[in-house]
Amino acid sequence: DWKQVELFEREVATLAALEHPGIPHLLDRIVEDGRTAGIIQTFVEGRTLAQQIAEPEPMSAERFERILRQSLEILAYLHEQVPPVLHRDINPRNVMLGPDRVYLIDFGAVRVGGKTDMTSVGTFGFMAPEQIIGRAEAASDMYGLGMTMVCVAERRDVGDLPHDPSTGQADPKALLRQVTPRVRDVVLGMIKPGLGERLSDPREALRRLDAPEVL
Repeated sequence: DWKQVELFEREVATLAALEHPGIPHLLDRIVEDGRTAGIIQTFVEGRTLAQQIAEPEPMSAERFERILRQSLEILAYLHEQVPPVLHRDINPRNVMLGPDRVYLIDFGAVRVGGKTDMTSVGTFGFMAPEQIIGRAEAASDMYGLGMTMVCVAERRDVGDLPHDPSTGQADPKALLRQVTPRVRDVVLGMIKPGLGERLSDPREALRRLDAPEVL
């Protein structure tokens, strides 16, 4: 599958250029017949958010906000690269909780720069509407992270979330009742279906998290 080969080679080239504590380092490549056949990355001890969702105990509001903040910092780093780096497959399986911090893993769907790629890649339920038709933007990563955080808060798979039959989207009125209003507003802003109304800048999201709580 030459498309898979292309995506893998893109992942390797991208990882080689990234340097962030929340992204496992590319240490070496396995080369066969002149082509990269595998990669070796820094080992991260921890668990994915998908595993966390399956835990019987709910996550504290403080830990939830800490995970959100660290994930937004990683996105800000990626999107501020020149050209921007789009992950395109942020979901609970690709966010890891290590001993000291959050990690973003599996860059197999990565795209660098603003060139439209009409191939639809990602995980259904975490793909923004524009991404489904192959027009991923930086805002699409924000949508994926927002839906990931919703699933963590609700401890449900995306298909089990309450939805609004009038829109076909997750019902915001029924979500994120256990976090602070400030955090709730940020996450709900990240999952708005329309690009024009979505909270699309991770730095702006972090600024809103730092704003005083409105009583």
